[in-house]
Amino acid sequence: MNPSDDNQLAAIARTGNREVPEGAPVRHFHATIHGLMRLGPKKRKTVQFRMTELDTGGARKKDVKEYVLNRFSGTKKFIESSRKKRGTLYDMQVVEPCIIVLELDGDVNWNFTPGDPGVSSKSKANPEEDYGVYFYTDDFGVVGPDQAAPESCRVLYWHVASRPAQLARQFNLHIDLWEDIGGTIHRMPIIFDPNVPDTGGAAFP
Repeated sequence: MNPSDDNQLAAIARTGNREVPEGAPVRHFHATIHGLMRLGPKKRKTVQFRMTELDTGGARKKDVKEYVLNRFSGTKKFIESSRKKRGTLYDMQVVEPCIIVLELDGDVNWNFTPGDPGVSSKSKANPEEDYGVYFYTDDFGVVGPDQAAPESCRVLYWHVASRPAQLARQFNLHIDLWEDIGGTIHRMPIIFDPNVPDTGGAAFP
């Protein structure tokens, strides 16, 4: 079974019925996995997913391609000093039209699954709300919106045009975990499902 089969109806639309305004903000989220050792009578190894919002320096929709290229081309993939503290591990607070940039930690052996949507909604696709997924890689630059992640992709972004009042949307991440064994890359495609939501506020636009 293809790991994406249950999510095909939820793939984010290529184009939207509503456009995100040129002045809408860029929201940059950094996803990582931490390994933890819990002490006690039964020592257990656990992993923890964490989503952190980064400072974009006021980037707007009209700047998003340049922002992504400048941010990731030939630079350190995660800048510790640019972190913003967040109240929860998973939430992306979305209260206005915006562009969401989602970055996978470059120090973890994972990437978006090639040929898969990269990110999908847990509800049926609604082009009035979310549309236009683009992908960045060092080899290809910014490509899309073609609903398929290229090889070795750790960065994507999409457009959030609207939300009904107090509605939270939940998303899946389509990811390959990989390991280099004797020079051969072994991949394990998974749908990483921490119920990553963007939380609702007032209706917009």
